[in-house]
This record gives sequence, structure tokens and C-alpha cells, in this order.
Amino acid sequence: MTDSVPANDDLDARLAEAGNPDTSPDRLRQLAAARSKTVRRAVAANPGTPPDVLQKLAGDCRDDAVRWHVIENPNTPIAVLQQLAGDSNEVMRASVAGYCKT
Repeated sequence: MTDSVPANDDLDARLAEAGNPDTSPDRLRQLAAARSKTVRRAVAANPGTPPDVLQKLAGDCRDDAVRWHVIENPNTPIAVLQQLAGDSNEVMRASVAGYCKT
């Protein structure tokens, strides 16, 4: 995974952008590719994150918290939740089972 943002970009600024529901979908796509797991977590938790980005983040095998935030995001498609229901991590499977999609 490589950062799609300049090296001198401030982590706090990226976190603020990643967590802002008004951040553009294109920018969220860039931030989802960040090396920083904290930034990826914020993108996964952002209610403005598009479903295709959440699908990509659902495959983040380096950080369980990113996948957990994907499960909790209201924009996560049912197909992605079904994918995560088969996750190797028991906590992820239990989170999906406990999540009620309305």
C-alpha cells in the first residue's frame, strides 16, 4: 500500500479529511490507500465513504480495526458484510452477526 498523498502532508490534516463526511469521494479513495492505519480507519468509519471504497477496505488484512469500522459503516453493501462474515477473525464474524442492517 502506498500513500497517494504528498510525503509532507500532515497526519492530523489527513485524519481530519478522512473523518469529514464532506470530503469528496475521490479524496476518500486516495486516503483509503494511506500507509497509516489510523487514516484508513477514519476513512472506513466515515459515513460519506462510497461503497466501492468500503469494499476495498474490507480486504485490509493488516488491521482488524479497519474491517470493524467497515462493518459499522451504514454505507457498507450487504455483499461486503457477507464477505466479512467469513473473515478468519472470530471478532469480525461476531461483529457482522451482531450488526443489523436496516
